[in-house]
Amino acid sequence: INGVHMAAVHGCRISGMHVGGDLSLDQFMDAIEQESKQFPNIAERRWAVDHCQIVHLDQIDRAKKLGLTFSCAPKYLYSGEKGGVGASKILYGEAEAADSVIPFRSMIDRGVPVVIQLDQHALHPFTAMQIVINRKDMTGKVWGPKQAISRQEALYAYTRWSSEYVLKEKEIGSIEPKKQADFVVLNRDFLTLPEDEIGR
Repeated sequence: INGVHMAAVHGCRISGMHVGGDLSLDQFMDAIEQESKQFPNIAERRWAVDHCQIVHLDQIDRAKKLGLTFSCAPKYLYSGEKGGVGASKILYGEAEAADSVIPFRSMIDRGVPVVIQLDQHALHPFTAMQIVINRKDMTGKVWGPKQAISRQEALYAYTRWSSEYVLKEKEIGSIEPKKQADFVVLNRDFLTLPEDEIGR
């Protein structure tokens, strides 16, 4: 709480805030709301939350009002019963857990910025995109199919939207004159190959 206050006082941006669950997300947003009474420009600073281990619809709506961006880790879905979505299933039941773990579709539809986060070396970037597109865990089980996003949205979550997350949208993130760019040469067409093969 003190860190949130100091950031608010000194005009800083909090990014990469590690939030492991819905209670800690509520606590962080409580602190932001308290500071926003004195510093109403906090929403313009684009503060950011990491992980999205479980985020409910009411929290997404609340986050939008606070100007929060989310960086979501597909590993919490990919690990299935033995990971984040499995733990959430114990607390909330399978349907709620499936729709609340990395809820990309709900965030995008509600206008909340979201990007794909990789915080472990074992998960390849294209595997992460496959997970948010087909919502399958490592066993092939589908969790929360209503939260699936398109290939184009997954690509934006790694490029255009990620450039906004790091406050560099004028320098990187899209192919435009005078912007920096990295090029990747692929052996297959990301937009047409079967969804379950994107990670390959």
